[in-house]
This record gives sequence, structure tokens and C-alpha cells, in this order.
Amino acid sequence: MRTRLVLCLLLLSSVAAAAKQDAAETAYQEARTAYYALKGDAARRKLRHHWLSVAHRFEAVASEHPKSTRAPDALFTAGELMNELSRISFLPEDQQAAITDYTKLMEAHPRHRLADDAAFLLARIYLERQDQPESARRVLSASLAVSSQGDRTREIKELLASLPPAKTPPARKPAAPTVAEAPAARHDTATPSLVDAISKVSRDTPPAKPPPEPIVVPVKLSEPPATAAAPSAPASAPAPITAPPAPPPAVAAAPPKPSEAKPKPVAETPAPPATASLDKLMPETRLKSAAKMSRQTELTLVEQLGLKVRRVVIDPGHGGHDTGAIGHEHTREKDITLAISLKLAAELRERGLEVLLTREEDRYVRLEDRAAFANEARGDLFISIHCNSATNRKLRGVETYTLNLSSDRYSIRLAARENASTEKGISDLQFILADLATKANTGESTRLASQVQKSLVGQLSKDFKGTRDLGTKEALFYVLLGAKMPAILVETAFLSHAEEEKRLASPEYQDTVAKSIAQGVEDFLNGRNQLAKIN
Repeated sequence: MRTRLVLCLLLLSSVAAAAKQDAAETAYQEARTAYYALKGDAARRKLRHHWLSVAHRFEAVASEHPKSTRAPDALFTAGELMNELSRISFLPEDQQAAITDYTKLMEAHPRHRLADDAAFLLARIYLERQDQPESARRVLSASLAVSSQGDRTREIKELLASLPPAKTPPARKPAAPTVAEAPAARHDTATPSLVDAISKVSRDTPPAKPPPEPIVVPVKLSEPPATAAAPSAPASAPAPITAPPAPPPAVAAAPPKPSEAKPKPVAETPAPPATASLDKLMPETRLKSAAKMSRQTELTLVEQLGLKVRRVVIDPGHGGHDTGAIGHEHTREKDITLAISLKLAAELRERGLEVLLTREEDRYVRLEDRAAFANEARGDLFISIHCNSATNRKLRGVETYTLNLSSDRYSIRLAARENASTEKGISDLQFILADLATKANTGESTRLASQVQKSLVGQLSKDFKGTRDLGTKEALFYVLLGAKMPAILVETAFLSHAEEEKRLASPEYQDTVAKSIAQGVEDFLNGRNQLAKIN
């Protein structure tokens, strides 16, 4: 009788467990269906509440079915959604939601195959978006302590190695223990558990805050100090960055190895769509420190701006089999853009900035890899150099573009020409241009474009008669898409115009263009750093 009772209880228990598992699977599949609906509807992706609704569905799977096999998958996907949404919305609560989802996954499922992915992404948030390298260090170290066999292990170790040296707390005199106190247990050599480390990060890390109002300091760029050619890197400077496939020789830093690891699919759920720009946050304390120093001594541009603007990525348009426009005298756009870009790099370095190029030789780089390279390099400005062309051979002049969807037919035709080498059509990219996405860096990009255009026209008009100011415009250039920094595209002149083709091929014109763009960048930076009193 007892045996039968035990068997019945076991049977009922297994049936209940199976039912719970089925309920978890059903809820997870419903969340996936909602995700695919969001992915396939560009209009819905423009509205934040649709993102939140799908993320909450995944979070509900984990909270209502914490023991199910789908719980970690759901938490990871929810974290991915909120992480990507925060890059568009710039709302601290969205970023904090991503941190919470990743942290829950690591605490509840430390040995799951996605735990190391969550650790890596969480550490990057702490490091790149909250400027908290110590929090990133604790997360990465704790992940390696639990497992060193995950597919993210190499990336975790590389990111850990790139962190600035750990801060050593000031030595304290040990207080004499009282009679009632027992000697404290030694923990100096013990490896913290993942749960303990993540819990400590959660306790010690304040919620994400909006970027503070910029506190500006004066910058003198026209006469860089003698040491500006080789400024010392800030303590939190990132490690050398991977160039696009078939990397060029080093420009401002030794070329690192490209990351070979691909993002792991989460329960067959693809990653959320690419999103728009992400400002780099600069803590107020660093700015105050720089301001205090600037009252005592003249600093280099890099030192005064800290991590705000120190690395410029220059993109010479086209290359390799993609020649770009070709003039009547067989002048090729790819050759002119490379020549101008190399000269521009030299000009910016003389002004104390670090410079990287997407290519330094005649080779092909995919459009989508150019902005991706700038993002991986943590560039602070992105400048793409091109030559214009039109069927109307009388058109001439200089113009500078920022990313946006324009109803101007000329801009659309130009974007279509420049986008021709990519496999993706413009219609596939419309969802990127949601209101939140375009507002993220539109102001900075527009100001940069205006300063560069003003400098170009002002100088070229003095040296080359007939220079026309075509102004600053907006268009959907694929090369600018996804750049997480102020980004512009400069059309330096028309190869389809006979006189401008000759100018573009001349070293004198190339020199003037390079110096003018560099001066525009300098003016842009000076505009950001006008004199302000800092108490």
C-alpha cells in the first residue's frame, strides 16, 4: 500500500513538473513570437513601449518559472533588448533594466552557457557607458572564477587585461582587537564566488544617471605644446582596437587581433536590430580635475578633454575593386579620398588628437565594417571622405552630410550612389531612423558638419576661384549608419566637373582640404569648450 502511495506521489510530482515546464515553454514561445513581431514591424520599433512590452514578456518567463530551462534564455534576451533600447533612448532606467537582467542571469544560473555572455556584456556597460572599471573588473573576475571554459573566455580575458590598474586603497592601521573580538577570517587569497561578486557590484554601483551637463574648460589648439605629439594615455584608455577585415598597418596604436568570436544565438532568438549612436560619458570629477589643472598649466588637447574627444576615425571612401566615381581624365575617387585622408590624419595628430583610419592603402572595406570599426575603436568623431559626382557636369562645390532620411531628391540619389557597394537597400534601414535614434547624436553631428563646411568653404574660396558652398545636408548614407559618435561625410568636390577634377588630383587642393577639415574639427572642439567657471 505504501509502495503504491509513493509511486502515485512520484507520478503526480513528475506530471506537475512537466506541466510547469510546458507552461514555461509556452510562455517563452509566446515571448519569441512577440519579439519576431517587433523585429518585423519598423513602425512598432520606433516606439519605446513596444520594446518594453516584449522585454517584460521574457522577464515574466524567468520570474514565474525560475526553475525552468528557459529562464536563463529569457533573462538573456530581455537583457539584450533593454541594452539595445537604452542605446536609442538614452534613458537610465532602460540601461539599469539591462543590468538587472544580466545580473539575475549570472546570480541564478552561474554555470549556464549564457552566464559568460551576460558577464561580458554587463562588464562593457560598466566600463564603456558608466565609466566604472572596478565594477567591470569584479564581474569579469567572478565569471572566470566560476568557469574558464566558456566561448566568451578569451574576450573576457582580453577585456580584463585592457582595464586600467586596480586602485589600491590607502593602508590603514589595524585597530587593536578587543577581548570580545575574534580574529577575522582571511580572505585575501580566496576567489569570490560569482554570486557574491555580482551582489557586491549591485550594492556598490549606483543606478545609471543621465550624462551631466557639460562642464567646459578653455582649449588652446593653435599652439600645441612640445609634448602634444606623444601625449600620455589616460589611465582608463582602452586597449588597441581591431581594424576591419584585412587590417591596415598601425596608425596611432598597434593593431590588435580581430575578435573571432561571434555572438551566441540565444535559444534561436536573433540579436535585436542594430541601433543608433551612444555618447561616451565623462565623469564630472575628471572634468573638474582637468579644469583645476588648466588654471595652473597649459594642457594638450587630449589631457584637457579627457576621454570626451581624443580619438578621431577617418574613413577614406571606397577602395580596392570599389573605385567610386571616375572623372573624365580617369581620376579615381578611391585614390583622392585616401590621399586627403592621410593628410587629414597628419593635421589632426599635430593638434594632439589620436587618429585611426579604416584603410591606409588601396583595399576594399565593406560599408558596414567602417562604422563598426569606429565603434570598436571607441572613436569620438567619425569623418568619411568622398568625392562627388553628378550627371550634370556643370555641378560643382563642396558639401557636408550628416545621417538622416531626407526628402530632397538630390540627397537621395547621392546616397544611393554611395550606398551602391552594400548588399542592403535603403528600405531595409528605415527602422534605424526612429525619433530617439536620430536625436541621440544629431546635434553634435550637425555642429561638426557646420564647422567643417564653414572652414572648407572659407579657405577654398580664398585659394581656388569658383568654389561653391552647397551647404550642410542630411541623407541616408550607409557608412554613417550605426556610428556611435558624431559622424559626418564630406563631399570634397565634383569629379564630374572638369575643373574640379583637376583640383582634386592636385596635391595643393588636397592639402587645403585636409587643413580646412582639421580646422573645422578644431573649431568644433573649441565651441564645446568655451570658458566656464568651475568651482
